[in-house]
Amino acid sequence: MKDEDKMFPPFSGADEAAVLGSMLANDDCVLKAYEGLRADDFFMDKHIVLYQTIIDMYKGAKKIDATTVFCELKRLNIADLFMSMGTGNEMLLDIARCFVSPDNIGDHVHAVKSYSVMRKLMLSCSKIISDCQEHKKSSTAIVETAEKMVYESSVDANIKAGLSLVGDGMHRMVEAIEKNKGRSGVLGISSGLSQLDEVTGGFQPGNLIVLGARPGIGKTSLAVQIAVQTAIVKKIPVAYYSLEMNQVEMAFRVASSYSGIPLWNLKHTTPDGSGWNKILEICGQVKESPFFADTDSFNLNPVSLRSSCRRFFGKMEREGKKLGLIVVDYVQLMKDPGTHENRQSEVSEISRSLKALAMDLNVPVLALAQLNRGTVTDGGNRKPRCSDLRDSGSLEQDADIVLLLWKENQYVANATQEKRDESLLIVDKNRNGQTRDIDLIFRGAIARFGEIEKIEESGGRLL
Repeated sequence: MKDEDKMFPPFSGADEAAVLGSMLANDDCVLKAYEGLRADDFFMDKHIVLYQTIIDMYKGAKKIDATTVFCELKRLNIADLFMSMGTGNEMLLDIARCFVSPDNIGDHVHAVKSYSVMRKLMLSCSKIISDCQEHKKSSTAIVETAEKMVYESSVDANIKAGLSLVGDGMHRMVEAIEKNKGRSGVLGISSGLSQLDEVTGGFQPGNLIVLGARPGIGKTSLAVQIAVQTAIVKKIPVAYYSLEMNQVEMAFRVASSYSGIPLWNLKHTTPDGSGWNKILEICGQVKESPFFADTDSFNLNPVSLRSSCRRFFGKMEREGKKLGLIVVDYVQLMKDPGTHENRQSEVSEISRSLKALAMDLNVPVLALAQLNRGTVTDGGNRKPRCSDLRDSGSLEQDADIVLLLWKENQYVANATQEKRDESLLIVDKNRNGQTRDIDLIFRGAIARFGEIEKIEESGGRLL
């Protein structure tokens, strides 16, 4: 094979003709082609024009056959593409003779789409090579561009199956019920807070859980606590993406939350012999746990997050493990490289990508988010609601569960520390269950939350 042949864009004129010929012969084929293809999936110019003309006619409820389509092409002054020696519509009739049955058109649609994806990948690779040769962008920017283009091609290659009978999913429901037989009420990832688990049944695969709070209320502490419960206590793999903490800060928080040793003591005092032994024991347990964190990606965007999660998901699968939870801390620090009218539309795109990530990997995603300042300035420190999530109503819309953390006395000047530590975890949205307010107490020294009911039952100890 010659070098120039290797670089020629791949396509199949026969498959393109089979799709178009079938569309000219049968309305069912028009629908099947429309569900799986766009005009730019075809390679030959005349096929692109013919496909778009047929689709436009179909949308206009016009009769479709070789004659009516040729008349439409003449009306649009583009019939010359299909005329042999300047007269007639022989070329269009040749295409019409390539029709296949509606039962078989799917194979040809898939072939046309497959070649289209390969051509787009070739263009992407050419762009990447050009960027590398020009040296005008950083290696990080080129990698992110490459990941985005490849991801867009992979999404484009995924032809949806469309409608199916709900009844076809009944056997999966029965399998799920059988699988859960004899298990406790927490069927998803436990938060470690029993009242929250009662309401949610645990964080379910494919769910997007949004945890919102004002700065300094403790959303990161609660997220780390849930991650510790999942990875260190339950030994379930966790991927934690922090845009605020470096690796050492994360290590201090995890160690304090897990061990109960005050964070200040870990950072500022020299422990005695027994203290050192306890710290070393904790370090060993954390090191052996499947708790993974990315604390270096301060420019995290939806494409790089998805790419990282998919690589990690695959790594866990190869090791015979299953990723249990993804944590993103926090949404408003993420950026999307695309063009957006405003910050609201950018956060909306980020929100949709987080939900898509959860569904794609079938893993719960816990996304932290800031609340608007209005919860403090509108007549005092009022109880927050879903609509207070900053920058986007899409977070509320896309989330399966919205948790809001609130401290009523946080901004009261003469409040005691005990009063300021009283917290409320508001389950403000729960797509598959009830909502509830859960009373918590925050122990700032170890950056952990406990349930007031349990603390009272245990004589004041934080469980």
